[in-house]
Order: sequence, then C-alpha cells, then structure tokens
Amino acid sequence: MTFAAVLASVNFGVSLWRVQGKAPPEYGTWTGVLQVERKIRLLHEFCRDEPVDALILSSSMGDLGVSADVLTHEISAALGRKYRVFNFGMGGADFSTYPLLYRFARMVCKPKEIWVVAPASTNPGQKDSLDDILLKGPVGHLLEWTPLLRLSFELHDIALARNAAAIRDFALNASFVHRPITNLDLYEIDPYGDTVSWLYNPTEGERRATHRINRHDHIMKFVRQPNAEGHRQHHRLYFSDRTLGAVYDLRDLAKRDHATLTVVPFDTATGLTMRDSEFLDASKRFFEPLARYYEARLADVRPAFDLRPHMVSDMVHLNSIGAAEFSKLLAAQVTGRPAPPPPQLAGAERFQEEVPDPHWTTFTALLVKKRGDPSASLELQYFQNWGLPAMRPFSNYRVAIRLPDGSEKILPARVGARGHVVVDTSGLALEPVDQILTAQIVTRKATMGAGMGVPLASYRWSADRRPPAFWVEGLAGVESGALTYSTVDPISVRWERLRDPGKHDWIGLFPVDGNLASRLSFAFVGGKEAGELTLPAVPQPGEFELRLFRDKDWDAIAASKTFTVTPLAGSVAVADATVAAGGAVNAKWSDLNHPHKQDWIGLFAKGAKDDARIDFRYTGGALNGTLQIPVPESLRPGEYEVRLFSSGGWTRLATSAAFTIAPPQPVARPAT
Repeated sequence: MTFAAVLASVNFGVSLWRVQGKAPPEYGTWTGVLQVERKIRLLHEFCRDEPVDALILSSSMGDLGVSADVLTHEISAALGRKYRVFNFGMGGADFSTYPLLYRFARMVCKPKEIWVVAPASTNPGQKDSLDDILLKGPVGHLLEWTPLLRLSFELHDIALARNAAAIRDFALNASFVHRPITNLDLYEIDPYGDTVSWLYNPTEGERRATHRINRHDHIMKFVRQPNAEGHRQHHRLYFSDRTLGAVYDLRDLAKRDHATLTVVPFDTATGLTMRDSEFLDASKRFFEPLARYYEARLADVRPAFDLRPHMVSDMVHLNSIGAAEFSKLLAAQVTGRPAPPPPQLAGAERFQEEVPDPHWTTFTALLVKKRGDPSASLELQYFQNWGLPAMRPFSNYRVAIRLPDGSEKILPARVGARGHVVVDTSGLALEPVDQILTAQIVTRKATMGAGMGVPLASYRWSADRRPPAFWVEGLAGVESGALTYSTVDPISVRWERLRDPGKHDWIGLFPVDGNLASRLSFAFVGGKEAGELTLPAVPQPGEFELRLFRDKDWDAIAASKTFTVTPLAGSVAVADATVAAGGAVNAKWSDLNHPHKQDWIGLFAKGAKDDARIDFRYTGGALNGTLQIPVPESLRPGEYEVRLFSSGGWTRLATSAAFTIAPPQPVARPAT
C-alpha cells in the first residue's frame, strides 16, 4: 500500500472517530478563534449549492440580535423568489474586524450584498482584540492572499489536520483537557449562522436602568457639544484614522466583488428600548456619516421596533424572540412593505416587571405558543456538546412549564436522540391565544426552580399524541429491595432498562432531597442493563433514596422511591435478682423492631467491655421471647448483667438491670 493510500485510510478513520458517541471537539487552531472557524465552515456548507444574497457582519449584538433565518424567509416571500442571508456576526468584532471577517467569508463565498449591523461606538484598538488575534494568528499573514488562504483552509479542513489537536490531547490525557472554553459551549449556531438564545434574565433590572441612563448620555453627546470644534473632536473620536481605514478597506473589497453595502443601525438591548426622537436624531450623527463613508444605503428600523423585556437575553443582547421581530421589520423595510404589527402575547406582561424570580435559573427558556400551533406534545432540542451535561436516550427527566397565568406544571417527558426531549403537553390548559411560556428541564423529582444547566437550541409544537406507555416504557429504573431498613442492614439495590450501559454508570445512595455532596455510598453497575447489588448499611436513621447516574454525569437519570432507615430498638431483662453460680440466667427480650436470626443475648460482668462476654445465646429471630444462659460454677460471685445485640454483630440494643450471682449452692448430702 502506498503512503498516499495509508494517509487516506487514516484520514477516513479520523473522520469517523467518536468519543462517547460525539465527534471530537474543535480547538480553533487554524485562525486562533474557534467561532470564526465554525462560521466559515457553516458558510461553506450554506453556499455549497446556491449563492448568498446578503452577508451580515456584526458583533455579538447582531450575531444574537438579527436572524438570517427570518430574513431569508421573509424576504423570499416578499420577492417571490429565493433570497438567502447568512449571519457572519462574531463576538468581539468591531469596525476594524469587519474587513478581516469578510476576507475569510469571501474565501468560500462572495455575497451580492454586505449588511453591516452595528451600534454607535468608538473603535479604540486594544491588545488581544478579535482583529489583533486574527492578524497574529496562524493564517493572519495570508489574509491579503485569498488563493493561499483558501488552500490553507482546504488543507486544514482535512479530518486529520482539523482534529490533530484533539487527537494529541486525547492521546496524552485520555480526555480533552485543553479544549478551549468559549461561548460555543452555551449557544447553538444554526445553519444560517445565527447564534440561538431563548434566554431571559430577570435579575438585571437595576443594572439595565443604569445602563439605559449611561447609553442615553453617551449618544446625546453627538448633539450636546459646546461649539463646532467640539463636534469635530467628537466626530474624530468615533471616526478615527483606524476606524476609517477599516471602513474604506471593507468598502473597497465590496466594490472589487461587485457587492453593495447596507448599514443597519443597531444598539445594545437597553439602547434599543429608547425610541424618542431626540435620542434617535442624535444617533443619526453617527450612522449617516458611517453610511457615507461606506458608500452604503441606510436601513434603520429602530423607530418601529417595540422592544419588550421578553425579547431580551441580557442588557446587551436580544434573544431569538427579539431577533425574529427585529428581522421582520428589517425585511419589510428592504422590500418596501409595511411594517408588521408587534406581536401580542398573553403572559408577556409578567416580564414587564423585570423583578428577580426565585424559580428562575440561568437556562430557563422562553417559548412562544401561537394560537394555531398544535398542543398535544412539545419537542425540545437541547444543546449538547463537550461543555454541557449529556442527555442520553431514555433518561428520566421532566419538564417544568409556567403558564401565562403564573401556574406551574411538571410534565412527563422522554429523551429520544441525544438532547431531543418530547414533552406531554396534552393535559395543559392552554388558552386559544398567542402566548408566552417558560420551560425548565428538571430531574425526576425536581420542580420549577431546579432547572438543569443545559441551554435550549430549538423547539417545536406537535400534534403527535403518544400513548401513556410511551412516557414510561424503556425508561431506566432503580429501586430499593425494601421500604424499611435498620441502621445495620445493608441496602439491597436493583436496576433495569439501562439503555447503552457503561461500566462506569453508577448508583448512589442519598438522603431524600440531598445535594450531590450528601452522597453516602455508591457502586458501579458494571456495564449491565439490569442487575442487583448491595450498598453498605446507613448508620444514621432517616429517609433516603437511590439515584442512577451515567458515567461522569452528575444529573440523575432515575431515582427510587423513598425508603426509611430506623434506629434499632429492643429491651432485655432477667427474671431473678439472684442466680447461683452453676445455674442459669433466665433472660427475656421484647420490642425488637428489626429482629434477626442472629440477634443474641450475652452475659457480662457489670460494666465490662462488650468483648468480655462470658457466654451468649441467639434469639433465633423472634420479636420477643425467653432463653437461658448457663452460669459457670467457677464464676466469681458479684454483680452481672445481660445485653441484647443485633444481627450477630456488636451493635448493643439494650442492657438489663444488674443482678447478683451468688456462690454455688452446697450439694445436700444424704443423712447417715
């Protein structure tokens, strides 16, 4: 076999390489920025068969706040032909970064239009900014040489080269310990390049108010300068030589590619709430010169954009609900159609309060339910990657839903393909109106407020109604062998229906509602789909449960019914206050709550240690009864006691009152 054939075989093997059922993580070694590489590959796929009409360049504000998906569908419907938009927005990007990003984009696809979606902002060059990282990165020196950049991309896109860092990391550490941690761990990027977020943060009320004031003052400086010289200096602050150089660079690249430019005024989420004419007129002092410098048209929909709190992910970014509404307005403007009316959603007024909510978690998702949507079930696709907990098929999860009236329901759910959760919503009392709901994925016994740390990637309302067996069939189960144990009884455990079991899947014993740190004991299931095992006895009384976990996961996929551990109890007494040596002690026991056939009663000198027994007898497992313990004739007279012990061990349950052992009775001699 030739070297080329060997290399091709190895490359093919690497392309099929999976760890825990997932492709190896990306390391961003080609450009130095993982998100840039992800978007380049998505754009490459997007334009493989059809051209791109418009390419969006923006920071994270436009990456999250404008939907290329919605723009594509809305503009296509208005024009009566396919019109395709791709979002090449990037966290950390600014005016200096846009020409660099465009060079990467045009390497794989040259659009007909370039849309710059940006807020009014200065552009101070900073060390370790995105453009600084890209220029100093592995291929920064090739950005001016498109053919070489393209060749470098194609070589790096070979599986063996693209996964080289992952292969090395895994070979040295048996895991991906040097995997870069980025926002891609928390957000899905869809095929249109949109970063998807269904989040809403109700804890930023005061910070948003402060940011709103600061943002207003910042923009009003465009019209509040004392004189003409002040206006010129303020203009130079925003349009520095560095900024203008980047603007002209992108303009010239667009001309070279015969692409038109459009400037779309944008702002932080807080800034977009300000629609008064004074604020908007002041911001035009930035956007109108910017459009002139780019030789671009201006498409400003901010005056018509009625931003509501439920459309906001945080004080800087919109969520996907807000991005869709902004994009519908933008599509209407660029196609010359009337602006669509803002949506009226039942329950949205609850978000107007912007007050902290104790039941909210970081990844609580907002869901829109339209009047005509089906409601038999809800399909949720949760984001799954190397930075998030795995949601494996047939895991025991539930979904907590909050309705517009504030009521909360815990609904049956079932995990199908990785991260795909089907929820039984057939019993929800949903009003026939457009409405907004919230959802959290929770473990079996949890309620709203205990949502797992997994972000939602997408959702779909469905008319599919599943039979009752669907919600339990195939779900992994774990149970205790009994509902009551003593503090010395080992805990018997059985599990079943564990799909795709791993040898390090495990079962832990926890106090009811105890956190992960409260685990008392655990055992691995040994890669078996079903089986039995034993865990050590629980020495303290209380209520406990068993939880079944996947390898390296800390979210239980199943939990047992509660079982109780009670303290051992019993009593023991002797029938006679005095017993002669050589006779027998009549011992009586009673009130045993956990009798065992090896419970025993021993004879001891009063106050002696437990390991100094003189003799003993088993009770035979009876709840109560009597027995005799022989007293050696040689035993020294004095005070003694009997003690009751559990289960053949040294757990003392009770001690009798002291009694006396007297000298042996003299043997009577017959008369002569």
